[in-house]
Amino acid sequence: MSEFNTIPPKTLLAYEKCGTIRREFDIKEGKRVLTVGNSWSLKQILYEAFLPEGYPSSVSQDYLKYQVWDTLQALCSSISGMLSTKAVLKGVGVGEATATATSATMQWVLRDGAGMLGNIAFAWLQGSNLDCNAKTWRLVADILNDAAIFLDIIAGSSPQYFLPLICTASVSRAVVGVAGGATRAAVRQHQARRDNLGDVSAKDGSQETAVSLFGMILGMFITPLIGDSSFYTWLLFLLLTFAHLFFNYKAVTTIVMDKLNRQRADIVIQHFLSSGDVLSPVEVSKREKLFYIDTSTKVLLGESLSSLIGSDKDSKILYSLMSNNQKEKYILSVKGKQMVIVYQQDAGPSDILKSYFHAIYLKTRGNGVDSSFVYTQMNESFKIFEKQLTKKGWITSHHLLGQKEWRFEIVSKGS
Repeated sequence: MSEFNTIPPKTLLAYEKCGTIRREFDIKEGKRVLTVGNSWSLKQILYEAFLPEGYPSSVSQDYLKYQVWDTLQALCSSISGMLSTKAVLKGVGVGEATATATSATMQWVLRDGAGMLGNIAFAWLQGSNLDCNAKTWRLVADILNDAAIFLDIIAGSSPQYFLPLICTASVSRAVVGVAGGATRAAVRQHQARRDNLGDVSAKDGSQETAVSLFGMILGMFITPLIGDSSFYTWLLFLLLTFAHLFFNYKAVTTIVMDKLNRQRADIVIQHFLSSGDVLSPVEVSKREKLFYIDTSTKVLLGESLSSLIGSDKDSKILYSLMSNNQKEKYILSVKGKQMVIVYQQDAGPSDILKSYFHAIYLKTRGNGVDSSFVYTQMNESFKIFEKQLTKKGWITSHHLLGQKEWRFEIVSKGS
């Protein structure tokens, strides 16, 4: 290192580093030689207050880019939120002599009640899908947040439709809370690289709080300027919404996930089968689509055994598969335009990944028909594929393929 050139050759030198502070020591002389960075400088205080300890080495490489765009979108959302609050307060009668506290309270209770029901329903219907498609749902959550603000502003100037509009907005905002919270947790987990999820979450919360506070202060100056003008209210809302969605799009597209979900697995496996090479997470991120629909043969993972039994013929086929397929901890059955995969009780991440690779292999090279020859080729290809995955930086200890949790166990092998 260039800083060491002035140290005598016989000097035993050591250095330590924590975040932006670096210190060098002369061990032989027992003294500090050099300190780069000041723990009491304003810059260092801000680093420690808003960034995880050990930044940047303690977080993922995409951390800073994502947080910058996320901060900008949070600022836009905070200011838009003030327009929403103003419209709702106007709608419940704030400033009107005819308005009563009881009427306003009832409307507020119905609004919150609708949101609570929406929260429960959405978590029930989509809860298991949020981890698997975190980037998509992160963007969807913010689109719905803008939709809720849009409905609130309309409600403020539409007394006859005020209650249904604010209730619908509350449901939309409830979905935002569930989807946004769950996907934010998934992103934080991705960013934490030294078992420091708590620190990353806490600092992300501090950043969001600081931005919201700044947005509120800014909104306090902007709101009086637009007054009760509908034109300027809508103009500001449209500008903020456009900026909010743009910043969100930039934020989610900077995330480079290193765990395979369905879309990333499809991209990686199909590229491997055509070229023999595995793409890195960065390369796959550039090919990912935020809204992805697989129109080919549907692959159902982790289904119940009952999904394979529909007739005596199905039962005989299942018995044959279970009797002859002792090498794997899964059973793959092609049923029309679907591939159904069931797992044994002790199936692990590698088995689940292999079963999905098997299904894509059949769709790509086997024309949907399984055979001992196709299986042998698939098995050899998967061994190479799995080794290359790890070398290219993919996490294979767990994945996000969205399998159900049904598992079977063979308790008797009688004749």
